[in-house]
Amino acid sequence: MPNLAVIAFYLNFVFITVMVILIEEHYSAQGLGIVGYFHANERFDDLEFSGVAKNIGDHIFRYFPQSTVLLLDNKKLEALPKGKGLSPVMQLYTRDASKNWKLVGSDGGSQLVTKEPAANVVLLDYMSSAKWQDVVHFDDYLDDISKHVLCCEVIIY
Repeated sequence: MPNLAVIAFYLNFVFITVMVILIEEHYSAQGLGIVGYFHANERFDDLEFSGVAKNIGDHIFRYFPQSTVLLLDNKKLEALPKGKGLSPVMQLYTRDASKNWKLVGSDGGSQLVTKEPAANVVLLDYMSSAKWQDVVHFDDYLDDISKHVLCCEVIIY
């Protein structure tokens, strides 16, 4: 079964809470659940998992204790069209026993592994065909009600 990704960005925790509740209510009826949060830093060279990413991850974790955070590595994403990027373009963070966020594989343990190179192939397709322009942000409906995320689906395999 494909997973659904809902694109959202809010710095205000009231909006994050409302967004999480709205998304869970709508998609739980379809057997889908919130499994984590995807974060992309706005600066190309910023690969730090801190500040906003941790706070939003913590907030979602309060409601969904199995949740994880995926952090985009912009340099690996940039390498995809050049044929240089075969490793995952994300870093996976989970909560450890002391409830601190920890990079998976940083202790020499298991690492983030994607099923075949499919994730990178899908990303490359979105980049080269401009499908990324069809991704709907959670609050795009303020300008165009037809773009509300509950009316649309972004499928990630």
